[in-house]
Amino acid sequence: MWGRTFIGLFLGLGVAICLLRALDAWLPFAVDTRLLTGLLAGFVIWGGVMVYAYKFASSWRALGHCGALFGISLVLAFLAGGF
Repeated sequence: MWGRTFIGLFLGLGVAICLLRALDAWLPFAVDTRLLTGLLAGFVIWGGVMVYAYKFASSWRALGHCGALFGISLVLAFLAGGF
C-alpha cells in the first residue's frame, strides 16, 4: 500500500507537471488564464494519477502503468518546447 502511495504521489506530480508544461505552451490565452487553468487542472491530474495507482493490486504493476503514463507526458512536454 505504501508503495502505491509513493508511486502515485511522485509520478502523479511528474505527470501533472509535464502535461501542464505542454498545455501551457499550446494554449493561446493570456498568462493569467493559463496559470489559473494550470493550477486547477494540475490538482485534478495529480489526484487522478494517485487514484489510478490504487487500481492495481501490486506496486510493481502500478509502477509500470504510471511510469508509462509519465513517459508519455514527458515526451509531450519535450515536444511542446522542453523545460
